[in-house]
Amino acid sequence: VTLGRNTFIGPRYFNVDLALIKGFNVNRLNVQLRLESFNLFDTVNLFNPVADLANPQFGRSNTALPGRIIQLSGRIGF
Repeated sequence: VTLGRNTFIGPRYFNVDLALIKGFNVNRLNVQLRLESFNLFDTVNLFNPVADLANPQFGRSNTALPGRIIQLSGRIGF
């Protein structure tokens, strides 16, 4: 049995990344602080379903991205 083209419609993909940046001067140094968040709302995004009928995972989707990631960084320029 063969399936036609575009038989499966994949799940939606929703991702919001956010970066907050604050720069200021301390004496003669330029200081920059960054707070970055990837997948801010911790949304589960899935791969397309497995379309191979012979595969035991047929019709199942796996997680495409990790959950929320938050990182803080600093930069000093002189």
